Amino acid sequence: MRLALILAAALVLSGCAEEDTTGPGGGGKTDDLTNSAFHQALDGRGDVVSAWLKSAADAEGVVEGDYRTVLDAIGSQMGCAPTDEKTFAILLTRAEMHPRLMVTHCSSDPTKASEFFFTTQSDDGTLEDIDPRHMRMFAWDGTLRQYRTYELTAYGDAGLQVELDPPKCLQCHTTPANLDGSRMPFTPLMNELVNPWTLWNAQPDFDSHQFEQTIDPRFESAPIYGELTGGDKLDSAANFEKHIRAALDRVTNARMRARRNDANIQDAFDLLRPMFCDETLNYVSENHYSGETSAAVIIDDAIRRLYLQIRPDNWPWEWLNDGILRLPTPVDGEEPLAVMPVRGEATMQIEVALVARNVLTAEQALRVRALDWQRPALSDYRCNLFKRAEELVTVFPPDLSEYTRVSDYIPVLFEDIMQDHPVSDATRLVVVGDATDADFTAAVDAGDLSAYEMTVDEFGALLETTFDDAETDGSRANLEIERLRRGCQAVSLYPAAPLVPGVDPSCIAE
Repeated sequence: MRLALILAAALVLSGCAEEDTTGPGGGGKTDDLTNSAFHQALDGRGDVVSAWLKSAADAEGVVEGDYRTVLDAIGSQMGCAPTDEKTFAILLTRAEMHPRLMVTHCSSDPTKASEFFFTTQSDDGTLEDIDPRHMRMFAWDGTLRQYRTYELTAYGDAGLQVELDPPKCLQCHTTPANLDGSRMPFTPLMNELVNPWTLWNAQPDFDSHQFEQTIDPRFESAPIYGELTGGDKLDSAANFEKHIRAALDRVTNARMRARRNDANIQDAFDLLRPMFCDETLNYVSENHYSGETSAAVIIDDAIRRLYLQIRPDNWPWEWLNDGILRLPTPVDGEEPLAVMPVRGEATMQIEVALVARNVLTAEQALRVRALDWQRPALSDYRCNLFKRAEELVTVFPPDLSEYTRVSDYIPVLFEDIMQDHPVSDATRLVVVGDATDADFTAAVDAGDLSAYEMTVDEFGALLETTFDDAETDGSRANLEIERLRRGCQAVSLYPAAPLVPGVDPSCIAE
């Protein structure tokens, strides 16, 4: 089977748009819309889509036009030049290599571009062109510091019905099924954030994984697809990655503001959860047949970032300085590693931000990463530490009268979560590759983990040995076993998970 036919990395951009106040045949606003439920729902919003809808939508939340009407209106609202509109494309294996297109405005400026994302929704694989009257959008609300989501669907002969913040949009963009996502903000997702961006159009910056050869051939002459991607509009996944990272920065900075709130249990748990439970995942693959892939498949990239916060340079280890795992080149009949779940960028950013803002130390964060470290992503052991502590605090809430801010209480709550894994001093870590090992379990029960303690330097050296061992013959086969294990968890728990090759979509994680 051709590599590109078995790889999937779906960007799920969910959003649900507001309803139009002009009506499909009205040609303008009615005289009095201020009392309509739709327009009342727009009150207080501070994003570019809502600003447009306040003048363009009728009382029922309907606007005239199609995708072009929307894109032109939002581009004008943002003050972006038409030449700075760019389209990014991914092929969806679930839709017979049907493309999904993402569009941004002011695309030469990733920060500005991250204010607004537009995505087509022709995903059923039956159409021969992009659906001009089904789209989703999300836009940054600078007032409330959150993304607003919108969905537009066909209404009558020439209208678009707008829906505001539908629950279905949050299902793919908050927490997995085994975590309560009610307090996690909507977060933009790009399932692949590193080269080779499997099944994305990566040109002209990089070689695509056979994008041109595997796209549904019906789109070669499809007029709407051609309009959105023609000329110099079609851009590289490398640039879309910049836009998504800018969006993640927005969400991270907004979430971190909660540390300044008056001390309370819920905000503290919300900020600590990403350290223990993987709210989001990303997916990496080998770079074509080169054998190169991200070191994150075996070493959580947050570990590398935390070491660099301790000291920005002069570390002696390849895993830290390079961050690239170099497997032997695949032999005949051997497929490269494809769509390996790793810890999500949005999840890691919160953890690293807690250290960067001096809420926790890098050594404290490394204490979590050192537990069950051979499972850099999807560790039930780490997540269960958090869940047990959350349940206990719910039953026996602590007295927070001595704490002023959330940031004052977080270190205390952290130590409560880690109480079964104490260290002899603040510079040491309890290090265990497999936290389900019987000997380690017995040591935890006995309250003596001295045999598992290491310094930060000793842990780094251990990771270097593991890294060196992985770059040997046979390592790809072992990684493939781990990829399938993680893949099952991903498709079972994460609504935004792509179709991971070799994993049955009905798989139930143990």
